[in-house]
Order: sequence, then C-alpha cells, then structure tokens
Amino acid sequence: MYKICNKIVLIALCFFYSYTKAQIVPLNNIGNITNVLSESSGITYIAPNRLYTHNDSGGNDEIYELDTLGNLIRAISINSANNSDWEDITKDDLNNIYIGDFGNNNNDRTNLRVYKIMSPTSFSGNSVSAALISFNYPDQTMFPPSPSKRNYDAEGFIWYNDSLYIFTKNRTAPFNGYCKMYKIPAAPGNYTAVLCDSILLCNTAQSDCWVTSAALSPDKTHLALLNNNKIWWFSCFEGTHFFSGSMATATLSSSTQKEGITFKNNHQVYITDELNTADNSGGNLYKADLSDYLQMAYVSIIPDTISCNNCTLTVDSFVGALSWSNGMFGPSITPNYTGWHSVIANSLNNCAVKDSVYISYLQGLNDNAENNITILLNEINTNDISGTVLNAQNTTCTLQLTDVTGKLITSSTIQIVQKNQTFSLPVHLKNGMYLLGVSNTEIHKTFKIMNVN
Repeated sequence: MYKICNKIVLIALCFFYSYTKAQIVPLNNIGNITNVLSESSGITYIAPNRLYTHNDSGGNDEIYELDTLGNLIRAISINSANNSDWEDITKDDLNNIYIGDFGNNNNDRTNLRVYKIMSPTSFSGNSVSAALISFNYPDQTMFPPSPSKRNYDAEGFIWYNDSLYIFTKNRTAPFNGYCKMYKIPAAPGNYTAVLCDSILLCNTAQSDCWVTSAALSPDKTHLALLNNNKIWWFSCFEGTHFFSGSMATATLSSSTQKEGITFKNNHQVYITDELNTADNSGGNLYKADLSDYLQMAYVSIIPDTISCNNCTLTVDSFVGALSWSNGMFGPSITPNYTGWHSVIANSLNNCAVKDSVYISYLQGLNDNAENNITILLNEINTNDISGTVLNAQNTTCTLQLTDVTGKLITSSTIQIVQKNQTFSLPVHLKNGMYLLGVSNTEIHKTFKIMNVN
C-alpha cells in the first residue's frame, strides 16, 4: 500500500504499552486440593474442563482427574507402574498422557522412565495400562557423578511433535545455574536421550533457579518453565529451538513450593503447589492470566513508502516499548530527512519486531524554490516528459524516473551549461503517479509527477 501526499497522518489503532506495566503475575487461588492428594507434582489440562495431576515420590501409582474447580472426578490406577519419583505430567495432541518418573535428587538413578497411557477422556474406568519409555542420559557415566556435574535430576518435561523434551533441575555444587534440555522419542522403547541445548537461568540460590515443571502453549509458540516464585517464558523461537528464542522472567505473587504448570489456552495457566506443613501454606490449585507476557510484539507503519512534506509517522498497532531509528520512543515522530525510518517494538517477554518506511521529501512541480535546482515541466504524456531545469548552470544533472515503489523507469544524464536548460525523457508510461529525481554532486531532489494522460 502506497500514498503520495503533502501531509500524511497515520492513526494509531491501539493504546501504547510500556515496560512500566506491573511485572508481578497475580495467582487466583481456586481452592485447596490436599483432600485429593498431598503433594501435587505436575499437572496437565485436557479441554474443555479436566485437569490431571499426581503425587510426588512414594505416592500411589495413580493420577487424579479434577474439574477446573479442583474437585476430584476420579482416581485412575496406572497398571504395571511404580511411583518411584513422579515429577511431571504432560500430554500430546491426541491427549495421550505421559508421566515423568525421572526425579533423581541424588543423581544416581539408572532406571529413568516415562509412562504413557491413552487419553483418560477415551475411557470411563478407574484403571489403565501403561506403556514404558526408558532412557538414560548420554553424558552421565558416574552414578552419582562428582558434585560439580550433578545436573541429571529433572522435574519438568513437554511433548512436541512425537518427542519428549526434558528440562533438568540443576544440583551442581558449586552451583552453576544451567538447565539442560534432553530429547527422547514419545514411543515405548529404551533410548539414550539426546542433549539438545542448555541455558543459564540464573546463578544465585539454587531454589531460585530450579525448574520444577514445564508447559508448552497449545499453539506451540510459548514455553513456560516453573519455579517456586517465577516463570521463565521463552518466545519467538523456531520449532524446538526454545532456548534460542527470547526469554523473560515473570515474578509470581507468592513464593511456595510450586511443582505443576499447564496451559489452559494460549494465555492462561493452571499451577499447583505442595502443602507446607510448617506454616500450612500451599496445597492449592491456582489460575493465572499471562496475556501481557504471551502477546507477541507487533508494529506496522502504513504505507511502506511515503512522499510528503512534514509527515507524521504513527505506528498503527504495537505491544511493548518502541524505539525509533532517530532515537525517539513515542508512538509518533516527524521525520526530517529523506531515507529509511525504522521502529522496533519489544514486548514484555522480550520479543522484538521491526518495520520501516522510506520517506521522500517532495517539492511540487512548477513551485518556486530557494534551492539551486527547480523543474518546470512543459509536457507530460505517456511517451514523453519534457521540461526546463531552472536555477542551475555549469553542472551535470542526473534525471531518474521511478514509480512510487522506487522501481526505476528510465534515467538520463544532461549537461547544463546555462540557466533554463531544457530536457526530454522518452518514456512509455501508464496513467498514474511517478517520482522524478534530479541530482548533481551537491543536491538531490525529488518531484512528484501526477495524472499522466
């Protein structure tokens, strides 16, 4: 979309968001679930209104089906399974359930596994058989390894495109703060996991840097890693290159032993925490809305090319904080030079997008001007553009005719030996609007040509 005008104002279509937004994510406490299970250690959601969770290590070999108010619907026994240290639960696109039995506090387990069951929505009974997925870490050779290498515990995983992605809970000493991501097939068998990536989440206290659960948004564009007091958000990634995307940290409104997170939709999550018997805190089901963090940055300047005098540029829609190429930060600027002007928008989750517009400053044809070069057109038609170059002598001028997109139509170089030098450009033009650039070694000016007949 292109426009030619003497003055153009582009209207903003939404309000400006900035980094002054509150960074604390409020948790809506739906209710206590300790009457169902004592240590919820993972949660997943199946639309339209079912949640599935399980107890931590030593609990019964069963998962619990809840409604979205935290009420127990049924307990489902998992045949041929053993709750050695169940730490997280996730689902695939067919609602098959995966239970991660890979808790490994001492980094000495040699029987890491995942149990896979059919979708609980496909049967009404209270028991189901599980298929076994066994795995080992490719870079672990000692059980346990030396303290500085103890990064083989895990409490979070997700399903993506027929594979499971496991995120470690770092127990290194001295603590180095890195979370590793491993991949295994989401099919029964015995596998050596693939180490895909790692990232430094933080290097302060271990409890502030531990990953206790993981979840992927339904549209596969946002990864959430949970901690007791925060969520690490990953966005703007391609495929499963989660750590190559943009990372932001959202602080939660309470600091309890949170061990389960799942997406209800692309902007709402459910979270569970374990009961702390010392102060009777936790043991609850929470819901949170993360629209601010999950919304992608968007910015657009319409059109892409503008020819005008004293333009005001305003982005038509954006989320986050804006930064223009001229150093301004507001939603609108008045550019003061011919050339590209760009703007970058950063959302709260640090995703960034950019848009640009090319500004041509025009002097109307046949207008008087104080600058050295002015054009007086004698004739404009589909086969010829002729005119006179005023206020210039003893110089060489280049004439360039383009359409409004900048595509070159024709060009010519003329020697100007005296004032009022005439010129003629043979052309084959359709009806429309064009730009005529005139330049020498000192000056470049652009003139609009309208209504070619």
